[in-house]
Amino acid sequence: VILATGPWVTEFRHWIGCDIPIEPVRGELLFVKVTGSPVQHSYAWRAACIYGTGANELWLGGNEERAGFDTTPTEAARSEILKKTSELMPGMVIDRVINQISGLRPMAPDDLPILGLAPGWSNVCLALGGGRKGMLYGPAMGLASAEFVMNGATSLPVSACLPTRFTGEQ
Repeated sequence: VILATGPWVTEFRHWIGCDIPIEPVRGELLFVKVTGSPVQHSYAWRAACIYGTGANELWLGGNEERAGFDTTPTEAARSEILKKTSELMPGMVIDRVINQISGLRPMAPDDLPILGLAPGWSNVCLALGGGRKGMLYGPAMGLASAEFVMNGATSLPVSACLPTRFTGEQ
């Protein structure tokens, strides 16, 4: 069994008998129309992110808020994202905000993923806590999870991410 349920894993911790310290963190994105040449690339600096679409539309991001499971977009996040991304790309001229979306990022207390066999189990793997990098970590977390379930270990260097770091076990 591989538990890769994001922030909802806390609903299943009683199944395996161990606490899984994952917290939902709200992150928001703005889809905007800009003036000027199409943006082909993506840029990130500090917490600001600009994702080019190859057209005059961009995805802008750069906020995190501990708001439980609330996914309601906020004006505060909109302002924060616009401020941070304008510092990253000062010449960017936004014609209008087309859409604002919100989602939940699963975060561990130390901001590292939780990846490995659940304490006391040889056939339950945890693959959680990728946070804002979850989509980037996904392929490696999937490979490591498969190896853990099939072999009891992984060939990938994930020692800092093992769930036992929260229990004191080795």
